Amino acid sequence: MSLCHGQLAIANLLKGDMEQASSDFAECIKIAKDLKAVRMQLECLLCMAYISFDKKDWQQAKLNFD
Repeated sequence: MSLCHGQLAIANLLKGDMEQASSDFAECIKIAKDLKAVRMQLECLLCMAYISFDKKDWQQAKLNFD
């Protein structure tokens, strides 16, 4: 299920819907935390950091990169 949300987020990202992609990545992270899937969490955080960076939301990008 976590992977499905991650793939959905990537599809929305490719569509240009950054807000929905962020929401999907957040859901992916939530499920990955429950499953203790650290690599999935890190990949989603990295994607969310790049989205924040593109939106020039520097504070959020820094939090995600950290």
